[in-house]
Amino acid sequence: MSRKTDLLATMAAVRPDRLDPPADPGRLERIRARAMSGPEPGRVPTRAPGRRVRYGGAIVAAAALVAGLIVVARPTGQDTDPPSARRTLLAAATTLQEGDTAAGRYWTADLSTYTTASYLGDTAAGPPPPTAKPLYRFSSTCRARLWAARSGRDTSWLVVDAVTDRRLSGADERAWRRTGAPRPRTCEIHGMSVGLRTAPPAALALQRTMRTTRQEEPTYPSAAGAPITLDQIAALPTDPTALKTALDELWLGSTTPATEPKAGRTPPPDVTFQQITDLLVGAPAPPAVQAALYRVLAGLPIDRSHGTVTDRLGRHGVAFWTATGAMDTRLIIDPRTGRPLAVESRLAGELDGYTLVRRQGWTDTVPTLPAHRL
Repeated sequence: MSRKTDLLATMAAVRPDRLDPPADPGRLERIRARAMSGPEPGRVPTRAPGRRVRYGGAIVAAAALVAGLIVVARPTGQDTDPPSARRTLLAAATTLQEGDTAAGRYWTADLSTYTTASYLGDTAAGPPPPTAKPLYRFSSTCRARLWAARSGRDTSWLVVDAVTDRRLSGADERAWRRTGAPRPRTCEIHGMSVGLRTAPPAALALQRTMRTTRQEEPTYPSAAGAPITLDQIAALPTDPTALKTALDELWLGSTTPATEPKAGRTPPPDVTFQQITDLLVGAPAPPAVQAALYRVLAGLPIDRSHGTVTDRLGRHGVAFWTATGAMDTRLIIDPRTGRPLAVESRLAGELDGYTLVRRQGWTDTVPTLPAHRL
């Protein structure tokens, strides 16, 4: 068969139906499908070495016809981008609210927090001066379990299972040894520092209400650094608008001096974002409140990952964050269940610390506590 015949056959194969209806009704759809499929991802078309290919006007005309088919066959309204942050969060809220109505005697969370810190010396005699230089730097990983009682008749507990410190460099290791190789003295668990009077495992009893005479004590849980009691969490509204108002009042109450007016003051978006991540990760919030927290979050100016991300346990989820300058906090959730997986802190784009939510939920099981107390 001549080249001319080949070209005419090619043009006939892509001729519009209105000019010459094909004998095979499904032929045109197959041509469109092949045109839309394109080359395999990552594969570059090649030709045999030493062989030159010349393209005539007929081939160009055929290509134009195929291009016309591509335009006609392209689906309209198809969104190739991932869902927006708002849509993803609202879907997660619906999944949480409809998929989990269970309750129990305790709300439990199994958490692991990784942080980096500097050792400034023994603080038993008092805090070091502001100009003190760190003796060495280290990373610390604390694993703890929260047992928050639903009823005030039961005690709530934070059980510290293990704390592991590692120096960041050989020089830090040598400086650590010169200072007597001190053992870990604190457990940093999602923004709260718990002093270790004894080696883990050990348990800390949590108060349901705030003791006004000891407000300098670390509290758990908290929301953006503001202490929030278990009774306050149980009373949080499930309406998103009312919940946002309650979060604003919590922040204003902890940051506004009693002599200054609160009217007209509202927390910036990154504070509300931090409040929500703290309550989702470490607070005994029922599913309806968690769903409302997602709906409040959906109303903030936040970003989401273009696709899925992977946390430090290898789990896949979607990340959300709000721009705050050099430091930002990212919340990773499982979009299938709506459950939080992790919270990551990044400094100038580099991972600076994280909290992993290994497990959370309600249970009727009474905690088995270690012998030591904190």
